[in-house]
Amino acid sequence: MVNLYLVFAYGIVWAIFVFYAWIIHRRQNRLEKELQELKKTLGQK
Repeated sequence: MVNLYLVFAYGIVWAIFVFYAWIIHRRQNRLEKELQELKKTLGQK
């Protein structure tokens, strides 16, 4: 029974880690798009 709780807790920790990594990935993509737009805007002037 104790092992079941350990497996469950381990799974929860991994799920939180994957969710956090996904959020960071989305933010990084958004920042890269904004940087490209800024470069494009500054290049036109």
